[in-house]
Amino acid sequence: MTLKNYLLTMAAATAFAWLALLVVVWQINPFEGGVFGLVVFYLALGLSLAGSLSLIGFFMRAWLVRERRPVNFVTTSFRQGIWLALVVVFSFLLQSQRLFRWWNIGLFILFLTFLEFFFLSYREEES
Repeated sequence: MTLKNYLLTMAAATAFAWLALLVVVWQINPFEGGVFGLVVFYLALGLSLAGSLSLIGFFMRAWLVRERRPVNFVTTSFRQGIWLALVVVFSFLLQSQRLFRWWNIGLFILFLTFLEFFFLSYREEES
């Protein structure tokens, strides 16, 4: 898959995820939707944020670094977009249960930071 095809596919999937999130917000009553409504909401939110943050991360890297091969940014941008989306969704989940505290989200961010360092070090050893 070429970089252009990847970016177009990711942009289309992200637009679809945002559309799905809008449909969920407008059509599903959170008090009547039950667990299914909440799962669909958080899934649509996570996918739309992950796609958007991945694309933003890719274009920011391509613009700031100006490397000849921007395809190298794809995996890092996608992975970090997922991490940031997980932080937001996890924060919303904690807040919905009235469990959101700074140490809860801090520990989750610390865990994801260690996970990111693992992926970065694994990639460097592999090269």
